[in-house]
Amino acid sequence: MKLPIRLLLGFILLISACTGSAEKNISDSKIYMEIANEYLWAGETDNALREVDNALKAYPENVSALFFKAEILGIAGRHDEAFSVLDTVRENRGFTAEMEYLNEHWTGVIHYHKGEFSKAAEHLETSRKLDPSYLTSAVLLIQVYSKMNLPEKVLKYALEWTELEPDSGKAWASLGIHSVDVGQFGPAKKALDKAKELDPKSPLVYNYLGRWAEEQAMLKEAEEHYLKSISLNDNIAFVHLNLGQLYMRIGQLEKAYPTLKKSAELDSTIPYTLFWLARYHQAKGEFQKALDYLSSSIKLDPDFIPGRIGYAELSSITGKNIDSAIALLEKGLEVSQENRKAFFYYLGVLHLANNELNKSMEYAENTLALLGKNDREGLADIHLLKGKIFLERKDRKSATAEFLLATEQAPDSQTAIEAQRLLQ
Repeated sequence: MKLPIRLLLGFILLISACTGSAEKNISDSKIYMEIANEYLWAGETDNALREVDNALKAYPENVSALFFKAEILGIAGRHDEAFSVLDTVRENRGFTAEMEYLNEHWTGVIHYHKGEFSKAAEHLETSRKLDPSYLTSAVLLIQVYSKMNLPEKVLKYALEWTELEPDSGKAWASLGIHSVDVGQFGPAKKALDKAKELDPKSPLVYNYLGRWAEEQAMLKEAEEHYLKSISLNDNIAFVHLNLGQLYMRIGQLEKAYPTLKKSAELDSTIPYTLFWLARYHQAKGEFQKALDYLSSSIKLDPDFIPGRIGYAELSSITGKNIDSAIALLEKGLEVSQENRKAFFYYLGVLHLANNELNKSMEYAENTLALLGKNDREGLADIHLLKGKIFLERKDRKSATAEFLLATEQAPDSQTAIEAQRLLQ
């Protein structure tokens, strides 16, 4: 049976209208996603969530919008909500079995934002197995294994990045800097030279070349690379930090200060910048300013161990804020058992300053038990500390024995000089 021509035309127009409407919904959804991404870059997660919800209203089968919503929630610290969103992904009509690698990837991303790096690695590794060509999981695994302090695995995925994107300067730069981290300086230089060839105006490449040179004590060359990086982009905080650290290490304080201040102005959330500003003020004899900067670095990142140790060291020198320094070190022991040697040593020094001799000796012995025979400077420091404790106990014979041991362990050190002075 044939349809009347008018009904047939109407039916065709209806199909056309529906098709046009579907295309518009998909287009609108993409636009909302772009707006959400802009808000996320600006750090406005609430607005980003609103726009990604608009994207899902416009086109409910937009699986990418669901993944993106989960990521935004993860960045905002709303991890349970993020996982809940991922749980709904498989129920979405737009989800296919071929997308499972993406689900694993984004599950890994949320664990990463939650600080659960082992779980993040597990899901990202699964994503890589499901689709070895998916670059994003490989790149994120570099960050995850960096957080886990597994440099060999970092290097593995940095190498994979270059294999997946052989013409990417960023990939070769990543391989170069991570090769530096494991002490492979020859391969590092080749990778960084390749990165420079592919991207000759990249400030990050020159920054990494600076790191490469500094690690090999090529300090003038390191300075030149850092300055070149800054000339290409003056607004990267950690490049100014690297240059400032270099100047501090070679004793060029007046060059270091403006560079470190610039780093702090560009990004006030880097604890190492505050640490080195503290070192600058300590070198200038401005101890209260140094203590203030160290306190700020710890407030900024409670896990920042150099800040705690620096505060303790400065307190032991000045005799100020001893109780606060002890509290910081005791809390530091809860944060990081890996730094027990330094914590125990400075707890011994600080308890000595408080005339708590038994506690001081207990921490000195604890430190000594952790030191290896080849850690001669560390052993010298402990023997000097024990000698000072014995002096306070009026046990000159034991003190003399400890000062002699300190001198034998590191005869050309400042510790030995101090021990010889106390022997007289």
